[in-house]
Amino acid sequence: MIFKILSMSAFMLIFSSDRVFAHDHHSSLSNAKGIMSIDSVFNLDSTWTDQDGHSFRIGALKGSPSLVAMAYTKCESSCPLIVEDMKKIGSGLAAKAKTAPSIKFVLFSFDTKRDTPSRLKAFAKDRKLNLDQWVLLQGTKKSVRDLAAVLGIRFKEDSNGEFDHSNVISLLDSEGVIRNQQLRLDQKPDEMTARIVDL
Repeated sequence: MIFKILSMSAFMLIFSSDRVFAHDHHSSLSNAKGIMSIDSVFNLDSTWTDQDGHSFRIGALKGSPSLVAMAYTKCESSCPLIVEDMKKIGSGLAAKAKTAPSIKFVLFSFDTKRDTPSRLKAFAKDRKLNLDQWVLLQGTKKSVRDLAAVLGIRFKEDSNGEFDHSNVISLLDSEGVIRNQQLRLDQKPDEMTARIVDL
């Protein structure tokens, strides 16, 4: 009887530990395999429109690392901070130019109606984004929803066309696998730049 109780306790401990570690792993988001429902973001193979009005397939990012985020240009609160955090990471990489890989900065818009290519281009100019390194993209509601799900981003559009959303910056490797995520705003770039250099 004692053996049965001990065996059951051990089983419950292992089961509970697995769940705790899975939850912690999901929270830290340091390894994409614990949070993705597909092996690679590129498997979505969705088509977007860039700031120049050109069709852009998400799989075109394959071959080099990408730093990606979701935002929208009418946002006056968290989205500018997301962009600034990405720029800080870029500056951190510039200081490590000898060891850092070439990387693309990609901003996907939540706003499928207002964030037209011309609006995205104006936003890039206002934010002093180097379009040799940055791509800003408008998609369909389905492509936005699918990408948000894969990146673990929650969002909701209100009656005024504004969006409540998670603030997440994701590092994709050259195969589209998430390798790291920044989940809070106004963070020092050190951790993300170190992850990029390690790729």
